Amino acid sequence: MAVDRQAHSAYRGKTIKESIERNRLSSVKRKYFKELERDARAAAPDSAPAQAPVRTPQRAEPRKSTQRANPYQKVVREREAAAKQREEERARRAAEIRQAAARRRDAVRQREKQRWKHNARTQRGQPLLSNQITSLLEKLQKDAP
Repeated sequence: MAVDRQAHSAYRGKTIKESIERNRLSSVKRKYFKELERDARAAAPDSAPAQAPVRTPQRAEPRKSTQRANPYQKVVREREAAAKQREEERARRAAEIRQAAARRRDAVRQREKQRWKHNARTQRGQPLLSNQITSLLEKLQKDAP
């Protein structure tokens, strides 16, 4: 563990040194172009303001990309795929649960309706046979192929 920390701090020190060097070089460039601008103004004080010198890039070729491939990219992709699959499974399961709950609610409503019909009575307390016969016919039609 200590070796890793030393390696990390050495790398960090290297990157800090590189950034300091880049900043130093850029400050030198800024000072140089500022001096050029001052000289141009001093050479022609009464004429129109001189244009700033055109900065030309020092490199003629574009810099090649030095970005390294992520060594954990395969693991990251697998983990994302597994997470996506878990999310899809969770959504599917939630939909199944909602459908089952809706079926239960419908069944309860049907039973309540059936119970209300079967408990219906005449004024003298006799059951209404029309409701009984209707429910028997429905059962027969449901069972018939």
